[in-house]
Amino acid sequence: TEKALHSAELAAEQARRELDDLTQRAATLPDGTKVFRDKTGKFCTAYTASETLITEFLSEKNWSQQSLDIFIASWTKLSVAEREAAAQTKRMQRLHDSIYKQFLQEKAFASIDNEKAISNQQKLIAFASALDINDARLVLE
Repeated sequence: TEKALHSAELAAEQARRELDDLTQRAATLPDGTKVFRDKTGKFCTAYTASETLITEFLSEKNWSQQSLDIFIASWTKLSVAEREAAAQTKRMQRLHDSIYKQFLQEKAFASIDNEKAISNQQKLIAFASALDINDARLVLE
């Protein structure tokens, strides 16, 4: 068992070395476990790459166009399988709910700055569409 633990530690270290290149976000251990690096450089195995991406995005609470664009660029770099796997997760549902909540907030701001609120609502509709989120509630009035 000590030998197996040492072997696992060596394999994990090898995966971490593979991830040293900042362009790499994931590596696979010999046992098939995927290891991911989040934006802070922390390694994790608990989430799929898509769930990690969603978690990081939601934790930032930044709905600027730049943040949305960065998320979409990262999302499109994921494999189709990773994006499809995310579709039924609780984190994707949380993202879906967060988009709608943000949409409602922008709607509420329409009485203060209608033009900006509509522009922000359009950005959120486009963002949801880019993620294949089809929500009939995301409609401009």
